[in-house]
Parts: sequence; structure tokens; C-alpha cells
Amino acid sequence: MSTKKKGAVPQVVLVLSDLHCGSDVAVLPTEVTLDDGQTLGHGKNKLQKWLWDKFQETQALMLEKIGNDPFILVLGGDLIEGMHHRSVEVVSAKMVEHLAIARAVLGPLVERAHTTHVVKGTEVHTYDFERVFAKEMGLGDAYDFIQFKVNDVLIDARHHMSCTSRLHLESTALGVLAANNRSNAIRAGHEPARVFLRGHRHIPGTYSDGEVLVAATGAWQGLTRHGAKVVADSISRPSMLLLDWRGLPKGHLPSVTHTVCNPPQQLVAHCIP
Repeated sequence: MSTKKKGAVPQVVLVLSDLHCGSDVAVLPTEVTLDDGQTLGHGKNKLQKWLWDKFQETQALMLEKIGNDPFILVLGGDLIEGMHHRSVEVVSAKMVEHLAIARAVLGPLVERAHTTHVVKGTEVHTYDFERVFAKEMGLGDAYDFIQFKVNDVLIDARHHMSCTSRLHLESTALGVLAANNRSNAIRAGHEPARVFLRGHRHIPGTYSDGEVLVAATGAWQGLTRHGAKVVADSISRPSMLLLDWRGLPKGHLPSVTHTVCNPPQQLVAHCIP
């Protein structure tokens, strides 16, 4: 965690996850210089160009909504792709280069944020590099899960959640998550959270019953060959989530802006005219 400004009390939380930097189907800046001096760009990779354009566009929209007010940034895991499942769909075999891309993508948001929380993702992707990212960016450390309060509402941020191949059960998984988490907290004598932030499933979604809010942010990565095998019918839809408590009484759930980007069909399928 890193506090950028003293005295200010943020009432806004910006959330994104699953950037998978280093994947050749994930978000990548127009130009980034790696630690070995190599310069990478999109070339003719139309998906990466679309992802970067949408990332910039969505980031600008969120920052416009935030204005000059301080905000908390939550990075919800899987910031890098890493080397996993014998994949060759990476821009470099060096994980430190994936880290360099993550720094280039997220650096401006981290610099602008009042406080940044880094959540650990899936070890097969990131190993311990999210801890390295946090320390290199002056953010302290990364954690398996983080709890913090905004406007007297307890927020629980983790990477993992249950996934399903059935679209009609996506919202069910969000509701079950909140009920299980709160029941376990009460049983242990803990204060139950009311806002739950998750990633991992690559598909965005929100659920609320008026008492709790559960939100999963979408991945800034298209399907890899591995993904096409395990979730063959899925279409990744990147998103950023803004939770806004400004002007609301203490204890109220926030206003929600969840900006979801739908990839053009021609970028995720070979469309034959």
C-alpha cells in the first residue's frame, strides 16, 4: 500500500485486474523499452492495438469522472502473463520483461492514485512478481487479499473466485461468493465485508442485493490457445470499475460505473467474407 497525499480521504475506488502483460494477446503500450534495451510495439497485432486504445480511452474516462479528487487504485491480480502451460504466446521468455510492460501500462495510474493496493494473482502466471512490482513502484507489498474501508463500508479484494462455463450462472457465482464470505466472517467473529472485488474469470459482472455489492473485472487479454481449450466459447471483455461514495451517507453502497469494452468480432474470430 502506498499513500501519495496526506490528509485527503478518498471516496472513490478504481479497480482493474488481469492485465497479463507479456502475453502477445494482452494489453501492450504503443512502444515500450524493455530492461535489455529492446523496444516492443504492436506491429500488425490488431488485437493488442485495440486493447491499448481501449485501455487509454477507458482510463481517460475514469480519470475524468474522478476529476481532481483523490482515489484508491486496486490492482486485482494477474498483472503479468508469465511462463505457464508451455505457452509460446508471449512477447518475451523473460518474466522481468513482462514486469517492465506492467510498469509501463500501470505507472501513470499508480502515480495519480492516492493509495494503491496490489492483490496477488495466480502463481502459475505471476510467481512472486506482483510483490516485485509493488516494491519497485514504492507500494510496499502485494497480498493474497486485502480489506479496507471507504465511507464506513468494508471492502474485500481478492483475485480468485469460482468460474462457470454456463453464462446463466455467472451472477449466481457472484451471489454465492458474497454469502459464503460473509457467513464465514460471522462464524469467525469478524466484521463481514459488504463490497467484494474479484478478477480471475476474465468476464466482467456485478451483483447487488442492496446490502452487498460484488464485482468481477474483465481481463485485458484475449483468449490464448490454453484459454481456447479450457473455456472455448468465452470472449474476454476488458473492463474498469469505478466505485464512488462522494456525497453519499456513511454506510451506503457506492454508485457504480463499470465500463466494459466489447472486442470486434473480426479480432476474436477469423471471419470469412
